Amino acid sequence: MGRREKRKFERLRTRALTWIKDPKTGKVVRGLTNDISAGGVCVVVDKVYQPGTELELEIELSDLRRSVKFVARVVRTEQLGEARKRDEDPPMKTGLVYIRLDPKDQSLLMQYAHVNAPPSESTP
Repeated sequence: MGRREKRKFERLRTRALTWIKDPKTGKVVRGLTNDISAGGVCVVVDKVYQPGTELELEIELSDLRRSVKFVARVVRTEQLGEARKRDEDPPMKTGLVYIRLDPKDQSLLMQYAHVNAPPSESTP
């Protein structure tokens, strides 16, 4: 039996530099978007975040020469490989849902994703 689809929004594969800040620790790490949707974003980052963690993100929209800042909550994580060094976290695919995102920025983010997604490609 197949897995039942829970997503409400189409996800578009889009690569964009992302800065992720944990407001509890103040630590900022660099990541890369895997995909973007109207409801959230998936980023690949060398840091393990627990589901439920709220994070501050900034996605650089290089074509537009600007960035979009928002707050999101971790809803899922998936380990992609092994840590490069013993004292580092492994690369993780981290799914987040938007908590605070200005509607104008959300529209801009989706426009950017549509323009930069590979032709006829969305992820299920």
